[in-house]
Amino acid sequence: MSDSRTLAAAGAAAHLRGELPEALQYYRSALESQCRICLRLVKVQAAPMFNSTTAQVRLWQVLAQLANSNIHAFATSGTLLGLVREGHLLPFDKDLDIGLPFAEIQAATALLLQNGWHRATTPQGMINPVMLHDGKGLSLDLCGFVAERSSGAALGGLWLQGAPAHWQRVTQYPVLQLHQQQRPEGTVWAITNPEAWLAALYGPDWRMPDPDFDSIIAAHNLRGFALLTQCYAFSRIYHAWIQGQLQKAAALTRQSLRHLPGDALLLQVQQQLMVQQTNTMIPATNIGTVKRHGKRILATGVFDLFHVGHLRYLQYAHQQGVHLTVAVTRDALCHERKGKWPVIGEAQRLEIISGLRCVDEARLLPSAFEPASLAVQWMTAWGIEHVVVGGEWEGTLRWQHLIPALAERGISVSFAPHTHDISSTKIVQRIQQRTKMAE
Repeated sequence: MSDSRTLAAAGAAAHLRGELPEALQYYRSALESQCRICLRLVKVQAAPMFNSTTAQVRLWQVLAQLANSNIHAFATSGTLLGLVREGHLLPFDKDLDIGLPFAEIQAATALLLQNGWHRATTPQGMINPVMLHDGKGLSLDLCGFVAERSSGAALGGLWLQGAPAHWQRVTQYPVLQLHQQQRPEGTVWAITNPEAWLAALYGPDWRMPDPDFDSIIAAHNLRGFALLTQCYAFSRIYHAWIQGQLQKAAALTRQSLRHLPGDALLLQVQQQLMVQQTNTMIPATNIGTVKRHGKRILATGVFDLFHVGHLRYLQYAHQQGVHLTVAVTRDALCHERKGKWPVIGEAQRLEIISGLRCVDEARLLPSAFEPASLAVQWMTAWGIEHVVVGGEWEGTLRWQHLIPALAERGISVSFAPHTHDISSTKIVQRIQQRTKMAE
């Protein structure tokens, strides 16, 4: 039986040859093998440093050069996101994303090849995007777009020449409208409606940074979850896992499950990653020490815009035992469950909770509460003996399922008194109302 690394390498080779069904099967087999026998984590080779300042200078030079040759090239994807949201390229980016009409992609490629750029290795038959590099660590993707005849929408993505339609990764954007801008480097083209373009790709909360967002897999404007997209998804999950990037692997798995909700392998991967994350986080000696001195209590919540209701809930939970652990919900999970990002990011919310006198320990929530089996696993791994839940959750379907599942592992549940007339949502509404009145 081949180990997971051999299977993943075979998948990568088939992927480069354009043999996508075979590649996907190899990638899936690699993940199945990793689930059975979790290989030692390999050392991640440091990626070449992305100098965003230098890259931004090159970006404007290239765009001006292309515009001067009557090529309508513009910043797109992560490059556009950095320019619009941050005012500069993202420091953790890895390449320049340049969009243009697909009909102009050959002329643009020829021009750049004549000016010191080189072709990068891509899957056989890949005609969009065209991937280039300058030989000095900077990469550039020429991303072609066509206008859909029926709607006028701009269609992009990853396209393989001669491949079936259901293999192609297709993304849909608003109608492409461009205008010219004058810069020191010369005239350049730019998208007229960048906010709508970014919302199409990253979702309505594109202004909120999400370090685990993978634009190939999690793009909001995907037309289906094509075979090519699945190859990238399963490959990236595997490589993130084996490199020890457990949070990234878990995020990729969550993003893939939105498109393949019943995929048994992805569900198994999700469960094993959660267990591995938990085992990595918890020193077993501490759990034993706490148990000898009394009950270990768990409280959970988002705790966005911390208010008196949160404080009273945690003070009540603290009184139920001698050690209180608080699990703070991650930003990505909040967005997944509620469709919006917290006002305050997870790192600051975790710091606020950690600073409370009634809290002994604060951690980020490892996973959602569904399925119940996952919640039971990480609570057991943390040595939790009793869970205190906010009173507003009493009688809900979630806890009707969780209470008996936890009881089987000796973990009891109680509900804290609910503080009425105060919530983070009401605080936001009050701020919005006062802002309107002030206007």
